[in-house]
Amino acid sequence: MQCYIIGSPTCQGGKLVNCSDGEVCTTLIEEFTQPLTVSNTLLRSCGPPYQCNQNGSYTTADRRVRMSTSCCSTNNCTPEFPILPIVYNEKNGKICHSCVTGGGPCEGNETISCLGEETQCLRLFTIIKGDDHTVEAHHGCTTESVCDVRSKTVVLEEINVTSIFDCNSATRLADFPFFYVILLLRFLN
Repeated sequence: MQCYIIGSPTCQGGKLVNCSDGEVCTTLIEEFTQPLTVSNTLLRSCGPPYQCNQNGSYTTADRRVRMSTSCCSTNNCTPEFPILPIVYNEKNGKICHSCVTGGGPCEGNETISCLGEETQCLRLFTIIKGDDHTVEAHHGCTTESVCDVRSKTVVLEEINVTSIFDCNSATRLADFPFFYVILLLRFLN
C-alpha cells in the first residue's frame, strides 16, 4: 500500500511512501485552541486501521484540542476530509490532574474540571526528534475516542513527532480523595 505523506494546511506537495503491512492511508485534522489563538493542522500519512474514523477532544491547562481522522484502504487513495467533533463547554462533574511541562515529569496537585464528553483523564507525552530532542507532557481531560488512538507518529521533513495518549477514568468530584478536596479549597482561598 502506498500513501501520500503531507503535513501542510493546504495539502500541497508531499511524497508517496510505502506503508507498513496492514496500514491504511489516513487524514488527521486537529484544531488547537489556546488563549488568544486558534490553529489547525492537517496531516496525511499511513496509519493503523484502529485509528480510522476517530474523533474527540482533550483539554489541558493551556489548550483545548479537537481532532478527527478518516481513512481509505486502496493504493494511493485520498481519505475524505474529516469533520471535527462538536465540543461542549459544560462541566460534567469529573476532574483530572492538570499539568503542562516542556521537558520534565508533571508534578503537583493541580486539577482541571472536565467538560462535555471528556470523561477520561489524559497523560499525553509528545516526543519531538529533529535537530533537538524534546519531550512535552500534558495532563488533563479527554474523550474515550482519543484514548483509543493510543499513539501517533508524524514525520515531516527532518522532524519526527510521536504523541502517546495514556488514559484512565476521571474521578467524580464526590469520589475525589478528601485530602485533595481540602487542598483544593485551601488553594482557592
